[in-house]
Amino acid sequence: MEGKCNLTLLSDVTDGCGFFFHSDFGLLSKHISKQLAVDDVDRALKYGYPLQQKYKILIRKGECLRNQGCMQDATIALKLALDSLSESTLTTAEIKVKSEKIANLLRSCSSESVREEKATASSCGFDPHPSIANASRQISLQYSTEKGRYLVAETVIQAGDVIISEKPFAVVLLPDHYDTHCHYCCDRALAPVMCSHCIHVQYCSEVCKDAAWEDYHEVECPMWEVLQEIDSLGHLGVRIILSAGIHKETMISSFSKSLPTTSNGIPGCRADGIYQADYGAVYSLQTHIDNQTQENLFQASMTGLLLSICVHIRLGKDNSVHWDALCNDTEVCALAGLISRHILQLRCNVHAITAVHPQGHADDPGRKVETTEQVRVASAVYPTVSLMNHGCDPNVIASFNGSDVTIRATRNIKNGEEICHSYGPHKNHMPVAERLRKLKEQYFFDCTCSACHMTEKEPSDWSMFKCSNCDQPATLLDSDLVCTNQQCLHKESAKEKLKLKEKADNLFKEGVRCCDKEDVEKSLQLLQQSLHIHEMVLFKHHRTIAEVRDCLARCYALQVHLALFCLLYKPESSTRKQIKKAKRVITKALPLLSRYYGNQHESVQELLEMQACLLSL
Repeated sequence: MEGKCNLTLLSDVTDGCGFFFHSDFGLLSKHISKQLAVDDVDRALKYGYPLQQKYKILIRKGECLRNQGCMQDATIALKLALDSLSESTLTTAEIKVKSEKIANLLRSCSSESVREEKATASSCGFDPHPSIANASRQISLQYSTEKGRYLVAETVIQAGDVIISEKPFAVVLLPDHYDTHCHYCCDRALAPVMCSHCIHVQYCSEVCKDAAWEDYHEVECPMWEVLQEIDSLGHLGVRIILSAGIHKETMISSFSKSLPTTSNGIPGCRADGIYQADYGAVYSLQTHIDNQTQENLFQASMTGLLLSICVHIRLGKDNSVHWDALCNDTEVCALAGLISRHILQLRCNVHAITAVHPQGHADDPGRKVETTEQVRVASAVYPTVSLMNHGCDPNVIASFNGSDVTIRATRNIKNGEEICHSYGPHKNHMPVAERLRKLKEQYFFDCTCSACHMTEKEPSDWSMFKCSNCDQPATLLDSDLVCTNQQCLHKESAKEKLKLKEKADNLFKEGVRCCDKEDVEKSLQLLQQSLHIHEMVLFKHHRTIAEVRDCLARCYALQVHLALFCLLYKPESSTRKQIKKAKRVITKALPLLSRYYGNQHESVQELLEMQACLLSL
């Protein structure tokens, strides 16, 4: 945490400390986050903000909450502000002015509250399943000896429909993001709140800090340095135990025997047949113990034993530190067995929480267009999401809001069709042989999905040329291109197409250089030429075509940025055409992004803000 100054590290706060939290309020409310500004107000009040000026920050809190659409909370804050006026040093005339301002704000909250309720009701497009926690009523849970547990569509599911919305049973932030993200919800910690007992972890709010302490950090806090010596799977394994409260059981050795037996024959379901996504569901996840290497089994066993001893000592169940005594303790061994079980399960059932982060120096003021990449932020276990089997051509997509995951359909799914998501290997990103190898190595199964079955002996579409006869993929064999379409099998010389591809590649490289120099017009010209030639010789799903289009999109974004600048400072210029073009692009992009990621996704919100900006010009 070098270079950070965080006032929440202070345990003994004087009355004047409230000023420090309030001093950040203006910056947060104007430039970063209104919710963080509200949190700072709450901390200022908690740590003794002067009563005479209390009305000021309560008014600001009410304004922020109103702007967020939280009318009920805004009304409460504003009424408290009205009551606080009597404690101020204002004159009678000044109190009257402030009272009128608060009254106007209260009236606006009242008129907006009805609209807020309607919007909340209409935004809920998720009809919960009566017997599958966190899942839509549109799906059902099935089981077979070949497939294990899997989900199928109970009715026709439309593209964009939410199938699963789930909070993690347990989650562990990855070390690279300790200083930037919340250790509880995995959201960005823009105004970090430190643990009151250590300097190792931070949170985005007091709420997350208190929840983490209650769930697991009270036990983890003094053993944090030990946790940093093991991998994230070991850490997540013990956090599952702590989050479930298993360490509080008086007889851990008999705990697993007390788990209910399901009535429907599907592992993880309760006695009444309901899949609750509780600890019983996590416990039922496959360990694949027969397929694990001896090294993995030994490492999981030793890690489980080490962590169980640490937890045992931390809870004060045994003050003895004698290794032999602890290793032979029945309860320690039982806890070690559970942790080891979860570590083995996580090798096949862990989910990566991802976020879109800017590449390079995001704070560079000279950057007009930001290039982003998907980054793994945390590891988590989701019992309901784990019910889905793998498909190399999945029909769903996952998006994250902090650590909360939402699974949406990417295309229309027929009644009775299996719901599949990608465990990593995807038909558009990896050849068949490599997909089969990776799935076998990590998940211990031979993939028989349609994408692997139909193209088992064929090269991948994204690395192939285009057949001149039927436009289908053609593979390079020696000096010839041979069509993979069994109805065509056209054969032609590769010489001319290889020469054209080299020319197109050079145009692409030059176009990228011009784009980096912000020579937009020349870059667009070169990239469009490159795209035209690439589309002539390469199959439509070829990776290079996607890369050229991505760079074109970057250029168009840069062009819009420059057009906005010209419109603001040179309104007589001809840039209004570019603004109209940008409006059309946003209008087309919004429904697509909303369908797959939801209206609250960061990318959708950014587009809405850009659209509002353009409409105001």
